[in-house]
Amino acid sequence: MTTRRGMLAALGLTALGAALVLATAGQPRWSAPGQLSLVGGGAPAATALALVALAGVGLLFLLTGRARTVIGVLLVLTGAAVVVVDFYSGRGWFAYSSFVKSPLDVHRSVWFWLTAAGGVLLALGGLLVAVWGHRWPGTRRDYVAPTGPVPPRRDTWTALDRGEDPTI
Repeated sequence: MTTRRGMLAALGLTALGAALVLATAGQPRWSAPGQLSLVGGGAPAATALALVALAGVGLLFLLTGRARTVIGVLLVLTGAAVVVVDFYSGRGWFAYSSFVKSPLDVHRSVWFWLTAAGGVLLALGGLLVAVWGHRWPGTRRDYVAPTGPVPPRRDTWTALDRGEDPTI
């Protein structure tokens, strides 16, 4: 898992989990057939967490070393939070309200389970990043800012004043 292939597998798993959460979190979570015929809405917090995870995946391309481990741990926590948010949004407030005398028979939809699966994929990808991310190759040196002294830049306006063409 220390190669680029392992890196792409972990990042792909994380991105796939986040995309699955984004695609399913807005769908109805539950239904309570019977006298009231209720249908529960989505989980907007899960959508927000999936966007945070995608930002973390993008950040992994820029970071190196132990910073990737920290981002991996945060991705694991984000995936776990998606599952928790999904679980608590899986039942409506009607199931807990005091005006309903008998408990409702609440059925979770397939969207509920797909969102939970996306959260699990997200957490697994984050775990791979946390364990192996610090060993992955970093960005190319072309994209890293120079750390040494910067050579003096020839002033273009001064060159023009002297009659030199700075484009040559």
